[in-house]
Amino acid sequence: MQMQTPVLIVGAGPTGLTAALNLRQQGIDCLIIDKKSEPTKTSNALALQSRTLENLEKLGIVETLLSQGHQINGLKIHNENAQIGQIELNNLPTKYPFIIGLPQSDTEKVLLDKLNTHQVQVLRGTELIDFKQVDDKIEITCKNTEQQTIQISAKWLLGCDGSHSRIREKLQIPFLGQDLSKHFIMADIPRNDHYTLAYDYANGFLSPQGTMVIIPLKSFYRIIIDVSEIPDLNNEKNPSLEVFQQLSQKICPYPLGLDNMLWGSGFWIHEHVVTAYHRTNIFLLGDAAHEHSPMGGQGMNTGIQDAINLTWKLALVEKNLLKREVLPSYQEERLPVAKNVVSKTTIATHVITLKSRWLITIRNHIMKFLLHKKSILNKITQTVSELKINYMGSSYVGESDSWSAGIKPGDRVPSIFQAYLDPNQFTLLVFVDVTAKETAAQFIKEISNNHPDLLKIVVISSENLQVQATEEAHDQGEQLKTLMGIKQSGFYLARPDTYVAYRSQTLNHDAFKACCEKVGIKTPS
Repeated sequence: MQMQTPVLIVGAGPTGLTAALNLRQQGIDCLIIDKKSEPTKTSNALALQSRTLENLEKLGIVETLLSQGHQINGLKIHNENAQIGQIELNNLPTKYPFIIGLPQSDTEKVLLDKLNTHQVQVLRGTELIDFKQVDDKIEITCKNTEQQTIQISAKWLLGCDGSHSRIREKLQIPFLGQDLSKHFIMADIPRNDHYTLAYDYANGFLSPQGTMVIIPLKSFYRIIIDVSEIPDLNNEKNPSLEVFQQLSQKICPYPLGLDNMLWGSGFWIHEHVVTAYHRTNIFLLGDAAHEHSPMGGQGMNTGIQDAINLTWKLALVEKNLLKREVLPSYQEERLPVAKNVVSKTTIATHVITLKSRWLITIRNHIMKFLLHKKSILNKITQTVSELKINYMGSSYVGESDSWSAGIKPGDRVPSIFQAYLDPNQFTLLVFVDVTAKETAAQFIKEISNNHPDLLKIVVISSENLQVQATEEAHDQGEQLKTLMGIKQSGFYLARPDTYVAYRSQTLNHDAFKACCEKVGIKTPS
């Protein structure tokens, strides 16, 4: 069997499905293969963070996720006798100041249902066997469950094939890291009337008897327990209900109603990051590029954001609107994120799994103190929600002129502007002083004529200027201009993934030409 596609995605998990959906939304055809014969059936990854919800809003599925998922407003932390602290998410600067708890199987179904409207094909029971680069094409050999050979020709190959990635192995890209000597067991317990904890919060228990985390979902709650130091359990793969009953009674002073178990499993913690995210036209995403502790629910979210970061660039390169040289910025921007996630989750894992009673006592006292510090809580919530992620070190973001305030290039565009941004193209936010109406009109006309398929233009001013633009936004009291650090008139260029690409204090041809050169936008010849 012979097939051809612009983009082949290997792996139909959340990362691969998000990559396909973002490509199709931008008009790029793609094909997905997965060696599993059916979609995920178990709950697996549970948490959708605020930044991910913002990303998925642009793909048109966030309302479905909100309706199907369970809203988690924060985390309550307990010692063996009482609550010692609380982390609230309601002050996060986003439309989604919470975590949505939803089984991975349900998240995948929502993505698949949306992909079906784009008529994207998923070939299940189809395994990548080999591939080779031939000129500007990649020739891929696959086999299905009937042992039939399928030959696929693609321009781009996206490896979303998990921590045991065949693509990474074939490319011989090192996967550096270590296996931690930490073993956990987890179970999904049906929601019941005997559960006495607040159901809109996750709960963590840190006692000398053990460490346990409880994550609520609509119809069940997930229990995770560290059993690394329990000889009979530190290799357990299929823990029984009785094990959870016994351990939870020792660790948690509150009734949980563990009368039944939907699913149980054991897992070890591995932390690895690739040395390279791509080779020529082949890219690694999600668990194929990084794996780490599940502490903080970062794994699936990091993979989804890998997909968002790469695919808008790939789409605009395919449309001949963006220079191909921009594609290495995927590695430049996402590799530091993965390293940071691995570092922070490893530290957090070691901190919460201390065994020495005196170290536990010291940790709990320090934690109790820190969790009453607003500045510390803000850092924790911004990190966990992934709103703190930025690309300020990227070679493909920049600025001109002098700045003393405002949102920096590579940082996330503030929530107040998010509704104006177009996920399929760059958005130019033009801040116009009322005295510069004619200058702004000429600037916008020139840019609109030169980049009709690349830019959405939004004029922001304290008065209705009625200049040529896609949209106008009223800036009462010039509060928005002040927020963004614009002195008189200027512009911000927002990327499709809602990060700042460039900013300028002036509205003229030279300023925008410098912007295009920095960001990699092709200019008319």
